[in-house]
Amino acid sequence: ISSFLSGSNNKFLSNSSSMKDQRTDIAKQFHVDPKLFDDTSIPPSIQQLNAQIEETSSHTPLLSTLDPTLVKNARAAQYKHDTRRTTLSIPGHRPNTDTDSTPPLKLALFRPTTKNVRGVYLHLHGGGWMIGSAFGQSDDRLQGYANDHGMAVVSVDYRLTPEWRWPAPLYDCVAAALWALGPGRVMFGSGGEENETKPVLVGGESSGAQLCVSTLLYLHHRNLLNTETDFRAVNLVYGFYDLEEGTPSRQAFHRRLVFTNEELSWFAQHLRPDNQNNKPIDNNNDDDEDEDVLLEDLLSPLHAKFPSNILPPALFSVGTADALLDDTLLMAQSWEEARVNSKDDKSELVVMPGAAHGV
Repeated sequence: ISSFLSGSNNKFLSNSSSMKDQRTDIAKQFHVDPKLFDDTSIPPSIQQLNAQIEETSSHTPLLSTLDPTLVKNARAAQYKHDTRRTTLSIPGHRPNTDTDSTPPLKLALFRPTTKNVRGVYLHLHGGGWMIGSAFGQSDDRLQGYANDHGMAVVSVDYRLTPEWRWPAPLYDCVAAALWALGPGRVMFGSGGEENETKPVLVGGESSGAQLCVSTLLYLHHRNLLNTETDFRAVNLVYGFYDLEEGTPSRQAFHRRLVFTNEELSWFAQHLRPDNQNNKPIDNNNDDDEDEDVLLEDLLSPLHAKFPSNILPPALFSVGTADALLDDTLLMAQSWEEARVNSKDDKSELVVMPGAAHGV
């Protein structure tokens, strides 16, 4: 498993010209050519694709004006299910409660065609914590990952808004992560005669990337993640890491290119614990103020406290026409600053000129 990508919590600069300079500095930190941020670097084919997306979007209503259930059902109707996929069910996670009292969690399993499994890739799907599924949203792609890399790919069907709110999806991902590091490794051959330990990787897109980061930080703060080798590497694709006012690129983004700032704010609103339209989760943890503070911090992990030299190397990828461009750049910077003395591989940053969110 080759080098995957490259913390502290620098407050980003709100001034647009200052943010432009900061983007250049971050790019140089990761040996990325700053010219990739220039419009002149966008390939004609990507320019044409973006124009087509914007033209189509101009004739459709903003998602934020629609009923969330309608949006979710419309997306689910497009899923394509792979017959090679199988289903696992594991206990959920909730602090200070008996395991039997937690709702079960379903995992979608994609096995490789090779006999020997090299490791486990834990996948957290995107969809604004509202749409998306481990079952049918990305079956072809995830089965492809399994076959191409000889990995068992396990996608988490975490709870979604509007029925559930934070921290329900986080707790589901924590349960899946603990399973992957324990029973999941055993299931795919660890602990045999050679006492081989299968590497476990974790990754996700957009809201799934946010859940990846928040899950790792939660595990660390609860002393459930102690070394960089617990998760060998992290794959973070155009993550949504600031659910507060938003990073400069999100604040300035008004194009109808996949998601507008208004639509992204709508997704975040439905996840927030103070949204009374969402079903609350009873943590049975009223006396644990530390848990509440931690959960609040992890909602916007860009502003969370990063542990020193405990995070694995990460691969950050984002397009320059993504409203969440700065979320990825600033997260990459904070992540790698927290790993400054790490002896493991450096993290990496991939910037794709003109690529929009999810494209």
